[in-house]
Amino acid sequence: MSATPAPGGKRGRGQATKFNPEQLRPLVDAGTNDSQIARFLGIDRKSLFNWKRTHPEFFANRAVLPVPGRRRRVFRVEHVGQAQRFYESGLTTLDVAKILCVHRSTLDRWRHQYPEFGQAVQTGRAAASQLRTKDVAPRRRGAPIPRTGDRP
Repeated sequence: MSATPAPGGKRGRGQATKFNPEQLRPLVDAGTNDSQIARFLGIDRKSLFNWKRTHPEFFANRAVLPVPGRRRRVFRVEHVGQAQRFYESGLTTLDVAKILCVHRSTLDRWRHQYPEFGQAVQTGRAAASQLRTKDVAPRRRGAPIPRTGDRP
C-alpha cells in the first residue's frame, strides 16, 4: 500500500483523519449529535470518538439534538436560534436542512410561515456575507488585482 491519499480525498486504510476545528465548531456549538456531525463531515463515528477523546475541551458543554433517524417536521422555537447560528457560520440551506434532519423545502416553508424564523435566517445570512466581504474583496473575473502599500 502506498501512503499517498487516494483520489477523492480518502486517506487510505489505517490513517488517522485530520482534526479540523474550523469545520467542527459550528456543528458542536449548535448542539448536533455525533452521528449528524460524522455524516455531515463524511467521517466515521469512531474518528469523531477519537477526536472527542483527544480534544475533550472542544466538546465540553454542548447540548445534543435528537437522533437523526426520526423526522422532525414540527417547527420548534429553538430552531430559530439554531438556524441563525448555522447561517452565521456560513452554512448553506442544504447544510442546515441536513443537520436539522428536514428537507430544504421544509426550511423554506418555515421561513415564510414563521416570521421569527425568517428574520433569524436573514440575520444569519447577512452576518455571514459581511464576514465574507471583509475577508475577500469582490472582483470581476479577469479584473486587475488592486495594489496596496508602497508598491508602484
